[in-house]
Amino acid sequence: MEDIEILFIAATIFILFLAFAFWFDYKRRKEEKQTHEKLCELVFNSSRNDAIRNLDDVIDIAESLYETKLILLSDFKKVELALQKTKAKLSQYTFNSKEREVNLEKINELLKEIKSKIEEEEKVAPFEGVPDPERSQLELIYTVTDAGNKAAILAPLQIISKSIKSRAKLLEEEKVKSQKYSKWGILATFITFGIAMVITFLNSSATGG
Repeated sequence: MEDIEILFIAATIFILFLAFAFWFDYKRRKEEKQTHEKLCELVFNSSRNDAIRNLDDVIDIAESLYETKLILLSDFKKVELALQKTKAKLSQYTFNSKEREVNLEKINELLKEIKSKIEEEEKVAPFEGVPDPERSQLELIYTVTDAGNKAAILAPLQIISKSIKSRAKLLEEEKVKSQKYSKWGILATFITFGIAMVITFLNSSATGG
């Protein structure tokens, strides 16, 4: 009976740990989504209130929300997405035509700035986000290319880079979906196992085993 009790406790602990892992991952994703939604809302309201003068103002808002300096290419793409969502919302918002035109013109200018900044970052780190070993090979080709030919070789390498990232993103999405179903299957298995242990324990206690 002691062995059954140990198995029951171990199964219970594992199930609780698994449930906590699911909860923590869900909470993290939810917080990330809420932070980005808040960024979009702040950019939208600040744009309407004429509180945004340039791209630095938008980046300051983002850094205050994320509580970190925006240094990665992916960080600036978050800002770009927030501006794109702001543009879409402004297009649907009830303004007088002049106010809408002024606000949209401002957002379009900011979008040009952030796109330009992203292009600059891509030149500095043109293959960021490409998984290894593909990234290593692209960087090697770019590194050994003569200085005079770097600009010419960068364009096709970036096309390859984007293709690899797109494929990797699709694979990752499929992997996440697969892992999601797999995790729920594992959780269901251990719940079933835990129930079986409880039943076994109760039957053993009832029979005096």
